[in-house]
Formats: sequence, C-alpha cells, structure tokens
Amino acid sequence: MKKKTRITLFAAFIITGIFATIIACTKKSNPCNGITCYNLGSCDNGICSCFTGWSGTNCQIAYNTVYGGNWTGTACNSNTSISITPSTATPLNFTMAVPTNLIAFQPCTGSPSTVNVVCLIAVNLQGFTSDTTSYNDGCGDTYLIYASGSIASGTLTTTITVNLTNNLPYVKSCTFTGTN
Repeated sequence: MKKKTRITLFAAFIITGIFATIIACTKKSNPCNGITCYNLGSCDNGICSCFTGWSGTNCQIAYNTVYGGNWTGTACNSNTSISITPSTATPLNFTMAVPTNLIAFQPCTGSPSTVNVVCLIAVNLQGFTSDTTSYNDGCGDTYLIYASGSIASGTLTTTITVNLTNNLPYVKSCTFTGTN
C-alpha cells in the first residue's frame, strides 16, 4: 500500500510538472511591455505606430520640426533666406517668414522686412500649402501671398505667389530653393 501511494504521488508530481511546463512555455510575453508611444501613438507587436504628424521610435518627434530653422538659398535670381518656426500647438503647422523683397513690387521705407505666412503640412506628409496671407506694404498697396512646397533630401523648395489687390496688374511668382 505504501509503495502504491508513493507511485501515485510520484505520478501526480510528474504530471503536474508536465502541465506546468506546457502552460509556462505556451504563455506569450507582450512585446509592448515597457514601450511608451507618445502623442496618441499605439504599440503593435513592440513597434510604435505614430499618429499623423509625429515620428520617431516612440512618436516623440513633431513632423514640423524638420522644416524649422533658417534656410538659405535663391529665389527670383537673388540670394536670400527664409526662416521657419514650427508651431508648438500642432505638429503639422509652421510659420514661414518670407522676405518682403520677394513679395512687394517696390517695398516702402519702414515696411517690415518679412511677412509671416502660416503653412499646413499635408496629411500624407508630402508637402505643404498656406492659406492666403494679406500684406500691406505701408505705401497703400496690399498683396495676397500664397505658398506651397516640400522638403526632399534636405532641400526646401517653396513657390511663393503674390497678387497685388489694387488696380495695377501685378502677379509675381518666385520659387525658393535652399538648405538648412
């Protein structure tokens, strides 16, 4: 009887060990444990999938930051620079400070040296456009400014189109190409 009890206990111990091993081996660990995805990003199989406008391993980089800084290049056959400030409110907006010499027919004394044009990066992140911005040159002329462009391989290309709103027929379009 003692021998039978020992064999039964030994068999129960072995069977319990086998089941515990099977359960431990089939339990999968969550590959997203310890991974934080910021700015509405979500983790899928250990990799962050970022919400539109964000990038980086943990979705920590606002897309508009690639546009930020001072860009130097040429526009309308002259050397110039354009300054871009990323928005802190949304990762898809930035403000482009466009030099007035690219805009005005003949800038007036005392007029600002730049005009701020707010731009929106496309949802597919393939370029940007602006709303129409109004600029008064201080001499009574008002210009409507529109910009569009993209960044590729570290080069900013933007076309700035200007229309004079008073009776003079004036349309100017400059393409700026520069690097940061």
